[in-house]
Amino acid sequence: MKGIPHILFFGIVLLAAVCGAEPLDLKTLISADRMSTESGENRILFDGNVEARHNNMVLKADHLEVYGDDKKESFTKIIAFGNVRVTKGDHRLEGGRAELTYEDKKVVITDNPIVFEKENKISGERIVYSYDNGGIIIEGGSGKKASVELANPKQAIK
Repeated sequence: MKGIPHILFFGIVLLAAVCGAEPLDLKTLISADRMSTESGENRILFDGNVEARHNNMVLKADHLEVYGDDKKESFTKIIAFGNVRVTKGDHRLEGGRAELTYEDKKVVITDNPIVFEKENKISGERIVYSYDNGGIIIEGGSGKKASVELANPKQAIK
């Protein structure tokens, strides 16, 4: 019973967004095996086969947390844990943890992050992906250097 007021709140928020109320922006659709909230918290928890779609980007993970602002008027960030995979166009990012922030339009992948772009593979300690313009920053650290594995050019068939 604790989570019912929050579930109702987020249902009303989503309904208001669909009906055109501002400043909400209904661009993220999340599905999972289970969803829960706690009274007094500004977050929704999703567990099991989680899939979040934001514009033309898809985020899949074992667990997901969606955080709202203090006024409960909009969502500010998403944190995903476990078997995280973010796909947009030719980019596929994988890792153990991802944090998507709406304000700066970035996804930060940590915990053994890897980017696959066509046949190339890029890794580091931390990967920052700008999902609005496709920019990628690979950061190395004490545990792992930034590295790239480039595919060999295709051999001409004779």
